[in-house]
Amino acid sequence: MSLENIYYIGQTVAVVAILATLIVVALQVAQNTRTQRTAAMSSFNQLKFAHLSLLIENRDVANLHQAGLKDIASLDEIDRWRFGALMQQLFDLQLEAFRNPESFEGDDYIYRAASAMTRPGAIAWWRNAQALYPVAFQTAVERRIQARETELEARAPKAEL
Repeated sequence: MSLENIYYIGQTVAVVAILATLIVVALQVAQNTRTQRTAAMSSFNQLKFAHLSLLIENRDVANLHQAGLKDIASLDEIDRWRFGALMQQLFDLQLEAFRNPESFEGDDYIYRAASAMTRPGAIAWWRNAQALYPVAFQTAVERRIQARETELEARAPKAEL
């Protein structure tokens, strides 16, 4: 075997080794992505169930939530603070879904929570708290609120001339 043949064999082995390494790295990245997505969903579900449990298990909190969604101004100072804490949980959950949309497609809770975000009391809370959130999320929420307002205007009975 000539020195040239050994050189070509060495190059071939090096190329195969590089390709094998790239394949291993690609598989590890894919596995890591799946692990992170699963962890994000698990964390989200824990927060979601904590939020829902609070509303389900405590009638006073559920009543506060409903009253606040209708009109935050009707709440006393302590209840406004409590309602704000509920809204922050709700918006934080929406932020998590916004950051990882592929992980939460088809989640009915996301749809229902998004609907609650467009109620008058939630909008009033949002106007005071939106600076806590990233600009891209603020823009998405504002679009959702605008779409809801447009939908409500379209449903409103028209005054006859």
